[in-house]
Amino acid sequence: MKIYHTETQADYDALMVELEERGCEWSFGRKLTGVDNWYIKKHLTCIRVYDLKVYQASLNYYKEEYPNIPIIKYKAKADEKMRFTKENVEKVIDEYFRQADFEPCGDLIAEIHNLDDTRKKVPVPKCFDEWYQEIKGYALSDSSAKQFALWKLCRQGFGHGYEDVHDKKIPYETDLGKWLLKNKMLAIDAVLYGYTTEPEQLYYIPLPHLETSDGIQQVLSKRKGDKHYFASRPASALQQRYTKEELEQVPEVYKPFAKLIEEDAND
Repeated sequence: MKIYHTETQADYDALMVELEERGCEWSFGRKLTGVDNWYIKKHLTCIRVYDLKVYQASLNYYKEEYPNIPIIKYKAKADEKMRFTKENVEKVIDEYFRQADFEPCGDLIAEIHNLDDTRKKVPVPKCFDEWYQEIKGYALSDSSAKQFALWKLCRQGFGHGYEDVHDKKIPYETDLGKWLLKNKMLAIDAVLYGYTTEPEQLYYIPLPHLETSDGIQQVLSKRKGDKHYFASRPASALQQRYTKEELEQVPEVYKPFAKLIEEDAND
């Protein structure tokens, strides 16, 4: 008799194939690969093989029932694992939420981590970083922050709007709402594997037909902390660069002249 411990779905699937090739079948007479029971005990799943018959129970049960029999940790070979693709990640997530409903996402995180290949950190906008940092601010740990953020992203759905960490709706017309609507899998990757925040876009506003006496283009300026705008040559002591949010506060007459600083650098 042998007892195997399978920590992941991939390990379980590979063991079923191997045992089936040896001529084993379930104790109730079914083909091994025709029945998928890993989700019942998940990472605690143990398989007992005796006289070509296969039985399943939890790790703790077999430790108590057969204390003198070593439990073999069975691992799938690398080429037997699901590759890390968008389709496979979606498959894991859809299957998890179909079976687990509202349970914590710890098992989901473990399953996705077991997909082959490592992922690089993904770029996200500042609005996503602010949303996730707020979640981390009141979460008890990084792990619980990940679980809650994943639950929010996967549970809310993309046809019913998003909710922020205080269960208030995030309108689709906001920067975060627009980005989440188009980047479901990217947002999930960012939570699971980390992310880098995209540099915030900065604008400047050259004022047409306004130049200094020595021919330098004047730009819309203001003193830091002040609300009044005026024309000035480029000067580091003045605020002449504006974030997208700050651009919204600029008088309407000047907004059509705004230019991305990156665009200007390439001219």
